[in-house]
Amino acid sequence: MRIATYQTAVKWLTGLPTVKLVLLAFVCTYVAAIPTIAFAVFHPGMPFGGPGWGKNDLLRILLLGCLLAPLLETAITQWACIRLLEKLRFPTGMAIVVSAAFFASGHNYSTLYMCMTFLIGLVLASVFAIEDARDGHPFLATLAVHALRNWVTAGFTVFVL
Repeated sequence: MRIATYQTAVKWLTGLPTVKLVLLAFVCTYVAAIPTIAFAVFHPGMPFGGPGWGKNDLLRILLLGCLLAPLLETAITQWACIRLLEKLRFPTGMAIVVSAAFFASGHNYSTLYMCMTFLIGLVLASVFAIEDARDGHPFLATLAVHALRNWVTAGFTVFVL
């Protein structure tokens, strides 16, 4: 039963147009963060972290956080990592997990933040794998999800918090 459900989900996801996949994955990056954020709420003494850029660093946030970081992180932690693991004949699921761990290791502001970015990294690496499996544009789709997430998070941080 589980295998059939998994295969059905994979078939459905690979059948989504890229724009819908990107939007679904964007939402999933926030859903994936819920367990870590909930844990932080119930354990207020634990540091959560983050880049620590102030609201006055709008240019830095936009250039680094919304453009350069997603570009470099997608290139290194999804594209290069997954391509290398493919050459080493890792199964796709394992490559996704390793990629997510690599992604999280670059966000070592705190243990909680790394846990959150690991879950987000699972979503990003899954987008890469899905787009790659259907001979789409895995780098661009993953970059779009990552940049969109950072853009919305930056906007919320600067203008709401």
